[in-house]
Amino acid sequence: MPKAYGSKEIPDGAENCLIGMTFVFTGELNSISRPDAEQLVKRHGGRVTSALSSKTTYVVIGEDAGPKKLEKTEALKIKKLDEEEFFELIRTAPAKDTNFSTITLKSKSSAKGKTVAEKKEELYSKPIELIGKDS
Repeated sequence: MPKAYGSKEIPDGAENCLIGMTFVFTGELNSISRPDAEQLVKRHGGRVTSALSSKTTYVVIGEDAGPKKLEKTEALKIKKLDEEEFFELIRTAPAKDTNFSTITLKSKSSAKGKTVAEKKEELYSKPIELIGKDS
């Protein structure tokens, strides 16, 4: 059990605010257990792995963090967060729309600078072309 388990308020972030982010935990956090912290990430749409890779977004560092993980974090230039920064990220990250987070518009016109609503409108306003059908 962490030294100060339950001493800090666990943040309740916006829906899916961690979608697209991958977290690795190393060391012991002060006020939350690792399984609870991992569930917090998953509840907000994030992913947790045990090994660092170039796809890792953040490493959450607690006390007595593993020196090899810290070295690899530096080598891969992965952003490090302490427990408070991790909580603050969850508190302040905006909600994400999961319906269109993975849609890539493939059109001749540029989609840069368009809002999700504009992209959605553009996507749904185009006629559907059936391939292999005779007219």
